[in-house]
Amino acid sequence: MDELAKDRITKKIEEIEGFFSELNKILDEDSELNKASCLHGSAMLLFSIINATIDIADDIKFITKLGPSNKYIEIFTILKDNKLITEETYTDFAFLISRRNLLAHEYGNINKEDIKEVLDKNPIVYDMIGLAKKIIKTNHMEFTRKS
Repeated sequence: MDELAKDRITKKIEEIEGFFSELNKILDEDSELNKASCLHGSAMLLFSIINATIDIADDIKFITKLGPSNKYIEIFTILKDNKLITEETYTDFAFLISRRNLLAHEYGNINKEDIKEVLDKNPIVYDMIGLAKKIIKTNHMEFTRKS
């Protein structure tokens, strides 16, 4: 296994866990996202979580030698086509990528409903972390793929 990719994945998982910890603190303080600082802080943490998850997915694609991709969505298409993720997971990531673009490019237009929609998809991030950990644990390219 490519040790650099393994190290990148491990670092990204740690980053995501830290981002979720910070996000939970913000949400504990203002669960309704009524304060602008909570709304914008949550938006930036979610943006960072989505980016780190995309990086993990890209490293999974690299480790398993599934070929190149030019767009974020192509990473997940390749993972789906190779049965590493389900169609439902693919659809959820397509949604998160669209929200990532909103968080990145339309920052001033974000509202609490946008944030809540992304928060509802958080379990899918943990699914990707689980897949990455499984690949790292097997310490080789071939592993049990979803049927």
